[in-house]
Amino acid sequence: MKEILNIHIKRSNLLLSILLGVCVFIFFNFYYPFHVQYQEQFQMFLFTKDYFLDRVSLPGGLAIYLGNFFVQFFYYAWLGALVIAFLLVLLQREIVWLTKKFGLNNTYYPLTLLPSIVYWILLCDENYMLSGLLLLIMVLGTVIICTTIPSRTIRLISTIVLTPVLYILCSGCFWLFALFMILLEIFYWKENIDIRWWIMVLGSALLIICSPIISKNFYQYPLERLWLGIGFYRFPNISPYGQIIIWLLTVAVSILPRFLSKTVLLKKYFALIAFQLLVLVIGGGYFIKNAADWDKEEIMGYDHHVRMQEWDKVIAMADKKVPTAPMSVACLNLALSKTGQLADKMFCYYQNGVQGLIPPFQPDFTSPLPTSEIYYHLGMINSSQRLVFEAMESIPDYQKSARCYKRLAETNLINGQYKVAAKYLRSLQHTLFYRDWATETLTYFNNESRINAHPEWGRLRQLRYKEDFLYSQDELDIMLGILFKQNNSNRMAFEYLMACTLLSKNLDRFFNYYPLGKDAGYQQIPKSYQEALLFIWSLKHHPLKEKAPWPISEQITERLLEYAPIYMQDKNSGSILKERFGDTYWYYLHFGTKKL
Repeated sequence: MKEILNIHIKRSNLLLSILLGVCVFIFFNFYYPFHVQYQEQFQMFLFTKDYFLDRVSLPGGLAIYLGNFFVQFFYYAWLGALVIAFLLVLLQREIVWLTKKFGLNNTYYPLTLLPSIVYWILLCDENYMLSGLLLLIMVLGTVIICTTIPSRTIRLISTIVLTPVLYILCSGCFWLFALFMILLEIFYWKENIDIRWWIMVLGSALLIICSPIISKNFYQYPLERLWLGIGFYRFPNISPYGQIIIWLLTVAVSILPRFLSKTVLLKKYFALIAFQLLVLVIGGGYFIKNAADWDKEEIMGYDHHVRMQEWDKVIAMADKKVPTAPMSVACLNLALSKTGQLADKMFCYYQNGVQGLIPPFQPDFTSPLPTSEIYYHLGMINSSQRLVFEAMESIPDYQKSARCYKRLAETNLINGQYKVAAKYLRSLQHTLFYRDWATETLTYFNNESRINAHPEWGRLRQLRYKEDFLYSQDELDIMLGILFKQNNSNRMAFEYLMACTLLSKNLDRFFNYYPLGKDAGYQQIPKSYQEALLFIWSLKHHPLKEKAPWPISEQITERLLEYAPIYMQDKNSGSILKERFGDTYWYYLHFGTKKL
């Protein structure tokens, strides 16, 4: 009976580990996928000798290298979620192994899930790197391997030798190895404390203290960073104190069950298991939900779909929840323009002024990328290239970006700068997911007719500026006007020009620029233009006794005749008007973002 019960307990414990992996996968694949893909775009793992040597030459370099290796699979959210789930389950299983060596009572098996759950919480912060998780797994794995050494002398020598080796390979929590080996000598092997034990303890302690100090002579890092490890948090000047909590928790969870009651009645056993699981599920769920940055996840989602040119998915996101952040609104407006809906539907969604059309430059490594996408599709190739380069050079941990390399190769190819484009493409040929694209793109070099026939590059070559001039964000409408006049087939440039005037509430400029659209190929005047034109006409011919000289639909005329009396009677009637007229330009004009 007892043997059958033990079999069921082992199966239940294994099921808990599998359940942990399933929950992690579901979270990162279905609820937090864009944070996963966000990680991939700010690194570029290369299968080259130089890349390997550059990484492993740092303290903890092997962990950094392996972290970058696994993160390249985050190109697909489901693959990234699978990697994270596997590593967190592996961490939990290593802790199970260690707790068994210290005398694990199966009653407290759920406690072994705690470090993995806390690390899950930590990974909700997009700036914690996967290498931090890998270094902990590597250190615990080394401890487990050393537990298989039967000879005490060899174990003690291995502890002293491997402590500085692990500092070089893993850094950070390398000291956990020596600590666990010392504790295992006491609680698992239960050997006598003799001179050999003291040599191991004092030798390991000395190496733990001296390793970071000695490395200070070879690496230009603050001593604190050499103690805590480098490359485990995206911002080098910020210490990853969250990982210290994980390290200490790993030690506590591994040893604690030894000091808890060994004899538990069957009824009490199930009650304790249920209580622990309940606390882990409720507590873990609460902290994971609060640690996850859902606003950032939304912005990352918009950026990802724009990057992949999934315009319908961008609009679907906005239909599900109207975006309000300038970056998200800018992505939505780009998607509307690329699907031919901007001029008709832009005011069906929240608009926050010109900054939600083409956001101004911010000196960071994330916000310039969606803006560069807008410039790219407009045909402002040099502006797109400048922002992409600025973003890549602003990455805090000084990595290169595969996403940026790809776009820089494209912009240089469009501009005919083949030698520069080749530099980026040859690097991308050493990657996993960009290799085929880079190799195919290289075949276009010096083949002008083939490039001109390309559905995207050839078109953008025709749309880009023909003459050099100084770009000014403050004169965005003029920049867009020049772009459109050089090629009146660039309807997107015209729509962005008109949107710029409407969003800045500059009706005079809208009226002056409107005639430029006669060659833009419209079958009928777009809705927002009709509303703006009719409003301008109503100011001069109140109350619309004379018919406007443009083909304005009767429905729009009737809506303005309904809107105007309500607004004139109460200038603060925004809440009343929003339900019926919130999708009109008039509502935005009177109650939207103030004029910039």
